[in-house]
Amino acid sequence: MSGKSAVILGTTVPGGMAEVVKNLRESELFSAFRTRVIVTHDGGGKARRIAFFIKALIQLTGLLLASQVALVHLQMAAHGSCWRKSAFLLLAQLFSVPTLLHLHGSEFRDFYEKECGPLRRRFIRFVLEHASTVIVLSNRWRAYVATIAAGARVLTIHSFVNLKRLPEAERVAVPRSSNTILFIGLIGRRKGIYDLVRALPEVIKAVPDARLVAAGTGEIDAVRRCAREVGVDDRVLLPGWVSGFDKLRLLEEAAVYVLPSYNEGVPLSILEAMTVGLPVIATPVGGIPDVLRDGEDGYLVPPGSTSELSRRIIELLNDRRLRERMGENARRRLHAKFSAHIAVPALIALYQQYAADAALPRAVPTTRSHDASMARQR
Repeated sequence: MSGKSAVILGTTVPGGMAEVVKNLRESELFSAFRTRVIVTHDGGGKARRIAFFIKALIQLTGLLLASQVALVHLQMAAHGSCWRKSAFLLLAQLFSVPTLLHLHGSEFRDFYEKECGPLRRRFIRFVLEHASTVIVLSNRWRAYVATIAAGARVLTIHSFVNLKRLPEAERVAVPRSSNTILFIGLIGRRKGIYDLVRALPEVIKAVPDARLVAAGTGEIDAVRRCAREVGVDDRVLLPGWVSGFDKLRLLEEAAVYVLPSYNEGVPLSILEAMTVGLPVIATPVGGIPDVLRDGEDGYLVPPGSTSELSRRIIELLNDRRLRERMGENARRRLHAKFSAHIAVPALIALYQQYAADAALPRAVPTTRSHDASMARQR
């Protein structure tokens, strides 16, 4: 590849960061700029993860030494992701290359406030304030970053989803189930899956044919044990990680989508559910209240409240018209505020500001509205 490129750092681990990079690959961003992806993290054992990190570090260093990098776009979360991506950010800064730090906030607040001592917090503030721009997924996260790193340049660019990868003729054409509750995500306590399983017996009393499909990787055996303990093991399906056509089928067959998380940024799975017109039950954590309007697109319930969770699920399963109304509200809101035609031009404008050397001849022009939006958010 000749000329400078924008470099996006990605991961092979299934989840929000991998989906963001995948969606970017399929967007106009990759046709507007010379862009390459370097994988910095893998879900294998410790030795494999270290090898990926070192290989990516060497690869980026080589490109920087050859003056082939116009911009480094980092996807960063908490824990190890924070320290790994900080190394790449500091490396890029050593070569005076602009950096976009795309912050995925699910556990970042707890990580920063409860797990990091004064020196680590100071280092994180340094990283945030020295990135060219910090991209956050919601205005709530933008306000939070401003409280811990006042000198950071922070811009909200909402996540977007792309469930139209399949040709229209191949879209699943099935009626909505009247009984299926759908959960997609990491199977573990943070996502509230145990609360959802414990809420299921009460749901089944009111809706005898209700069932839960919980798709994802993680603590699958522990969730099976929990389902047996509360007597609903025959009503809980755990198909593992799903993507593409299989995910689309689950979304289009389900009656309601539920994600009772304790910590979140802005979950892509909620946006995916809204895309296909599913009402959503979630918790008011992270950026979720910026996305989901309680009583309009679904319901917000307190984290850990199995009684409120079961009550809202029963309400939606027993009222088809309510489900349809909320689902349609969710679909309209998604297309109005969280679609690619809003997020991608904002990213393109940001790339044009920092990575003009990587722009292709027909790069999408920056609009005044995007410039004004960036000015307002600084």
